[in-house]
Amino acid sequence: AGISLQSIKDAGFDYVILRIGIRLKADNTIRADYQFETFYKQAREAGLDVGGYFYSRAKSEAEAIEEANKIIEYTKGKKFEYPIYVDFEDSYTWPTRNSTTATKATTICYALMDKLADAGYLVGLYGYAGWFDDNYSGSWMASKLNNDIGKKYEFWIASYFENMKPENDKSKNYKNKYGMYQYTSSKKISGWSGSLDHNVCYKDYPSIVKQY
Repeated sequence: AGISLQSIKDAGFDYVILRIGIRLKADNTIRADYQFETFYKQAREAGLDVGGYFYSRAKSEAEAIEEANKIIEYTKGKKFEYPIYVDFEDSYTWPTRNSTTATKATTICYALMDKLADAGYLVGLYGYAGWFDDNYSGSWMASKLNNDIGKKYEFWIASYFENMKPENDKSKNYKNKYGMYQYTSSKKISGWSGSLDHNVCYKDYPSIVKQY
């Protein structure tokens, strides 16, 4: 809240990924992001391309389908040039990290993402390198994702290790494996005092999304 998306456009950026909604930890209910409608309108007025993400805490296939239906409801009638991402990072969802958990997580992600894909969206998965990238030790879902979900859907990875730049040695493989890479949460722009996540995109999503 408090930021004008025109200031993002004025700073030279081409697109924004807006939070569509979230499953709350406190009572397990789902709600739209309070700023989604406002930010979507501002992005359109500023001429920014738009994508979206939903912060998932689904612990079953049934909850995943529930989340997908809410995403479809919240985005009805809206146009997107970038994917709709499932943000699957919350440690609350997975108290232990092992092969059994990774298999269940993959099944849940598929339930959510398949439902969105069936509705016509270009779908992606977002998560931290520490969970999802097999070049990091202890990445508990890496093999499941890289061998399965990552081949079917888009992938957006985040790693803030020393606020890595895309050319950093530790991240040089990202361009070949992922569609988008988030490397800092500390980006500053003129006109707003807060910090923003910052990404580089390796694919021409506005062209790709036209299929959908």
